[in-house]
Amino acid sequence: MAIHETKIFNERIFKKMNETTTQMPKDRLLRLPQVLEIIPISRTSFWNGVKSGIYPQGVKLGPRTRAWSESEIMGIVKKGVLHEGH
Repeated sequence: MAIHETKIFNERIFKKMNETTTQMPKDRLLRLPQVLEIIPISRTSFWNGVKSGIYPQGVKLGPRTRAWSESEIMGIVKKGVLHEGH
């Protein structure tokens, strides 16, 4: 490969890497135990809040697996939206 071709190749690779990293999500997914460490309520209260629309549904990862966006959960904490089911 000539020097000019190498430079063009490297520029293409660098451009592709930048496109890929800007498309990658900057948010983590949290499982329920991690969510409940942040929002100090019981599992039952959390699921009741999900059912009533107070908390987000999360993303279904498998038949019995859900996860929640860390930014959504932190947004709930910042707004002070906590629900204690009785």
